[in-house]
Amino acid sequence: MGADLTGYIVVGPKIVNDDDIKKAALKLLEIKTKNAGVDCPQCGEFFNKEDCDEECAQCGTVLSINPFTCSDLLAAVTGLVENWPPDSRDCCTRQYNGKWIVFAGDMSWGDEPDGAGYEILKAISNSLIYEELGFE
Repeated sequence: MGADLTGYIVVGPKIVNDDDIKKAALKLLEIKTKNAGVDCPQCGEFFNKEDCDEECAQCGTVLSINPFTCSDLLAAVTGLVENWPPDSRDCCTRQYNGKWIVFAGDMSWGDEPDGAGYEILKAISNSLIYEELGFE
């Protein structure tokens, strides 16, 4: 029994530009609203996106299918990449062919590493928009 090295390897652009952030925010909006529904704020009745016709059938309250604003989405995407590439003690960063290759991780006895770089790479890797931001 022994410890294992646990980590993430991410390949990404040197700089994530504003156009990529906007493209990723639009993709995130599409993902979040694809199968979404909405609760009526007045009576609490839930309506699927396809069943919703902008007005609650129960009480007549005007419904909003899209609870996400552009500024919220841009802030979420910007927050995801604002520390790219990570400069943490648990990271190893190299440049290759105009991209960053970053590894972050630590020895693990079954628990998840808790380093800052690991958390950043985990968030990028688990996001549904990493390709739109230029990550592999």
